[in-house]
Amino acid sequence: MGRREQLIAEFWRRGDLQYKLWNNVQRKIKLKLQDCLDRKTGMLFVNAARGTGKTTLACNTSLEVIRSLTIKKPQVFFATAFAEDLRSIITPTFERLMEDKPPQIKITHVPSKKMYLDHGTGGLMHYRGLDLKRNSLRGNYADFVVLEECQNIKSLGYQWNYVIKQLFRHRPNPLCMFIGTPPETPDHDWVELMELARLSDSYIELTIDEHDMLSEEEKAFLMKDIRPDAIQREFYCKLVVDSTRAIVPEWRDEFVQEIEHDRFRPFYHNYNALDMGVKRDYTAGLIGYYDFLRAAIVIEHEYEIMGPEMTTKLLAKLIKDKEKEAVPDWRFHKRVADNNWPLMVQDLNIDYDLPFISTDKAALRTMVNKVRIWADAGRILIHPRCKKLLGCLRTGIWNEQRNEFGTSFVYGHYDWLAALVYLVRNIDEGINPIPPYFGINLASPNTVIIPGHKKGIVKRFGE
Repeated sequence: MGRREQLIAEFWRRGDLQYKLWNNVQRKIKLKLQDCLDRKTGMLFVNAARGTGKTTLACNTSLEVIRSLTIKKPQVFFATAFAEDLRSIITPTFERLMEDKPPQIKITHVPSKKMYLDHGTGGLMHYRGLDLKRNSLRGNYADFVVLEECQNIKSLGYQWNYVIKQLFRHRPNPLCMFIGTPPETPDHDWVELMELARLSDSYIELTIDEHDMLSEEEKAFLMKDIRPDAIQREFYCKLVVDSTRAIVPEWRDEFVQEIEHDRFRPFYHNYNALDMGVKRDYTAGLIGYYDFLRAAIVIEHEYEIMGPEMTTKLLAKLIKDKEKEAVPDWRFHKRVADNNWPLMVQDLNIDYDLPFISTDKAALRTMVNKVRIWADAGRILIHPRCKKLLGCLRTGIWNEQRNEFGTSFVYGHYDWLAALVYLVRNIDEGINPIPPYFGINLASPNTVIIPGHKKGIVKRFGE
C-alpha cells in the first residue's frame, strides 16, 4: 500500500473525508456547517448556485457522520423532493464517493430498506423521496438530516417543525442541512426557513461567481438560453419576487449600512416607530434618526414583543430600555404608533411618559409608495443588526388581493416593515435641526451678522 492509499485509509477510519472537497464553494459550506455545529444552531440553510457541488458535499458529510467515532450509533436521513432523484442522482453520488473506500471498512447498501449500513460504527444512512410519502422521514432519532432541492418540497415547513425536530430530541448535537435554490414564488416555506436561518446566522449564500473552478466561458454556457429570472434564481441565488406582489421591490442590499456618526448627529431628530400586534402578531418597533444632510432616515435598532404576552407595562419597559440603549444622551423628536390600540397609546402617553402619536392607516398604498420612492432614492439606510426589518424588506409581499400585507410565520404581517411605513410618513424632513451658527465663532472680528427678516445672515471674511 502506497503513501496515498495509507492516508486515504486513515481518513476513512477517522470519518474525515474533507479531502474529497474539490472547489471553493464546497469548502465554504463545510466551514459554515462546522460553525453551526459549534454553536449548536440545529440548522444550516445553503442557498447555492447550480453546479457548485453542494449535493456531493451533502453526501460526503453524510458518510462522515455515519463513520463518526464520537457519536453512538449515528443515524442520517437524506431526503429529496422526488424519489426519482434518489435513483438518478443521490445513490450514484454515494457510490462514487465510496470508490476509494478501503476494503476493511464495510458500508453495505441495502436497497430494499433504502439505507446504507456502516458495519464498524453501526451507523445508518436512510434515503427517502418525500413525494411518495410525506411522513417517510419519521423514525426514532437522527444526528444529521439533509433536505435536498428543498425549494421543491411542498411540506418543507411541516418536515422541519413536526418531523425533524422530533428526530433531534435527546441527541447531543444534531443538525439539519437545507439545500437548494430559491423557489419560483415567495409563497413557499423555503422563504420562511431561510429567514429563520438568517436570524440565527445559520445561512450561507454562494453564487456561481464564487465557484473557483469554472471559467467565464463555462459559466456563460451554463446560463445560455435561460430566462433572466431563472438565471437570477438558479445561478445568483436571488429570490425573484413578482413585482406586482413585492411590497418594496426597490429595496437593494446596498442600503444596508453602518453609518458613522458625524458632528451633527446630536442635533438630528430621533424617531421611534411602533406597529402594535394583536393576537398572534408581533408588536414591532424601530428606532432611528433623520440625517438632514443626507436627506435619509437611518434605522439603527429594532425591538419586538409578542401580542399575547404583551401588556402596557411590559411594552413601556421594553421601549424605555431600548431607547436608553439606542440614544442615551439625546431626546426623541417624535414617537409614532398605528391606531389599532388607541387605549394603549393613551396609557403609554399618560402613565409611562412615552408620548406616541397615532397614525392613520387608511391610505396604506400611498404610505407604502412613499417608502418605495425613498428606498429607490437611497433615502432609507438600515444597520445590519436590524435583521427582522431587513427580512421584511427582502421578502415582504401583498396578499393575493393586493389590499393588505401578506402573512409570514417568521415576520407576522411584516410588522417591522409596517413600522417603517409609519415612520417614513411622519418624518419632519422640512425642519433643519442643525443650529444656524453651529461651528462659527461669532466672537471673531472677521464674522459679521447681517440681520434678516427671519434669521441673521452670517458673512465670514479671511481670518
